[in-house]
Amino acid sequence: MKTTHTPGPWSLEVDAVISDATEAHICTVLGGEGTRFIDDEDNQECLANARLIAAAPDLLDALKEVQDWANDGFRVALRDDQKAKIAAAIAKAEGR
Repeated sequence: MKTTHTPGPWSLEVDAVISDATEAHICTVLGGEGTRFIDDEDNQECLANARLIAAAPDLLDALKEVQDWANDGFRVALRDDQKAKIAAAIAKAEGR
């Protein structure tokens, strides 16, 4: 399936700007009130959100690899419920 999001890897800068590998701007993560950036010491939730967003392409790639290995019966043996969780997470990330 063709990727429709900005390809990874993404990076997180101190000022809450998430960029792609070419340093092109993807998004800026603001605090809950929309006024604080993640370098605000009191805004750890916003920082955690920004880290998760920056890791998203890598997480999606890793899940797809695990899914492929499990489907091929190679290296990974997963229960049906685990396979379903992985499939659902990938579908959600791809907007399906």
